[in-house]
Amino acid sequence: MYFSQSLDLTVFPLLRYNNPVDNLFFGIRAALFDLDGTLVRTHIDFPFMKREMIKLAQCYAVPIEGLEKLDILTIVAASRGSLNKSGRHSDAAEFRTKSFARLERIEIEQCAEPEEIPGAGELLRALRANGVKIGVVTRNCRTVSERLLQDGGLVYDVLLTRDDVPETKPDPAHLKAALEVLGLGVQGRNGGLKDWNEGSDSMTTTLQHSIPSAVMIGDHWVDVQAGRAAGLRTVGLLLGRAPEFFTPAEPDHLVDQLRELLPLVERSSESHAARDPLSMLKSQHSTL
Repeated sequence: MYFSQSLDLTVFPLLRYNNPVDNLFFGIRAALFDLDGTLVRTHIDFPFMKREMIKLAQCYAVPIEGLEKLDILTIVAASRGSLNKSGRHSDAAEFRTKSFARLERIEIEQCAEPEEIPGAGELLRALRANGVKIGVVTRNCRTVSERLLQDGGLVYDVLLTRDDVPETKPDPAHLKAALEVLGLGVQGRNGGLKDWNEGSDSMTTTLQHSIPSAVMIGDHWVDVQAGRAAGLRTVGLLLGRAPEFFTPAEPDHLVDQLRELLPLVERSSESHAARDPLSMLKSQHSTL
């Protein structure tokens, strides 16, 4: 009998995108983290960075009206776009090189005394112990990012910085690139349920695209925006701020501290076998 004709989906609450809080990490094969403000605190003066990028844009005679409303990397991208549009392609390439070099110098100068966000190391180790791969996706430069992770003793499997990808968060391509490196590929294809019965391709495909196999955790709504666009579960980290901070892009779950996620990681590990959707489907199929 074909599954889709009589399968009772009411017995599969885990197959909905917005899973109950208890099941936040159920089926998760990879956890992607932002770096600055999520795993470590660096004390970077971002307003100063923005002023420096606008100043550099002025040096290239780029119209600066409206640039102050953009974030730092978007200022760089918009300025490059303006130069390319004017046919100044060599200037556009040079501007990107100089802007990234200036940002890196600022990061190096202002990341001399980083602090681990409470619970970061503990959470990473707990996820690793449960077989979850760790990815760090950051808009910081690689030189500083590697140093921050190494100095903090923070475990990870892949690091993708602004130096490694053509587009950074909130573009979901940044996150998808990390998943590719981790071996998950396109969400829902490799991270979902496996087909165990010929002729059940339609139902299997539906289930695979219903269960995100990765989660994005970050302290900014841009992280959530990127995670949602990539089809991942999302967690917003408040660190004392009001929940309204994430209004531009609301996550699946909000926590004030990273340690609040530890019981959810442990709970998902303990209940995985008993609540495995694959086992549930096989059980119901045997009664059809």
